[in-house]
Amino acid sequence: MQVRRGPEVFADELRDRILSGAVPPGSMLPAERELAEDAGLSRSAVREALGTLSMEGLLYAKLGRGGGYVVQRPPREAVVRHMDLFIRGRGLQTTSLIEVRDLLEPRCATLAAGARTDEQVQKLQELTATMSELVENIPRFLDLNVEWHVSIAEASGNEILAATMSAIAPNIRAAIDIERYQSPDALRAAQQFHERILDAISKQDQKAAGGLMQRHIDAATSALFD
Repeated sequence: MQVRRGPEVFADELRDRILSGAVPPGSMLPAERELAEDAGLSRSAVREALGTLSMEGLLYAKLGRGGGYVVQRPPREAVVRHMDLFIRGRGLQTTSLIEVRDLLEPRCATLAAGARTDEQVQKLQELTATMSELVENIPRFLDLNVEWHVSIAEASGNEILAATMSAIAPNIRAAIDIERYQSPDALRAAQQFHERILDAISKQDQKAAGGLMQRHIDAATSALFD
């Protein structure tokens, strides 16, 4: 039987209050001394709990006079960090990553065609134009390729999809960093899909956007494994 330590229990209770909205974003927490007295814990135990929630992205330390811990909405970077640790730490295969992309990205493109804003289309146009000029600069193209796909997810209007794509993006970049994918001809072929997908999203053609993205992911999978 495991006996849970005081800092863990305190962190769980405070986490629940933050996530439920009982302690809303922007709230300044009481001083460590006051928290410790209220919880019946030592200040070091409270400090440990606050450090845990800070690592999770639920708190940030405001420095200077009148500083302390402030509640914040969990940033997307927290999802990225934990997903990267999960994928790399468990040694998950590239095939698992491809299966996730196959499920998510066509849907992201479909939703983006219906929900995108003019500003998001402009960003995608700028990214696409820049990538067209960089097919000979393979590392830079591959970096922007990942940003392009994440931007599609952001344009979907679904924060969970956008966060998931952001989280797996570093691993996508690593997966395509192989010799047979790194040729100007392969990048030009991928770029043709990008241009057609962007055109469908611009025209708000959801069926075409989703179908083209599916073909793009299929082609990328073939390039990786054939």
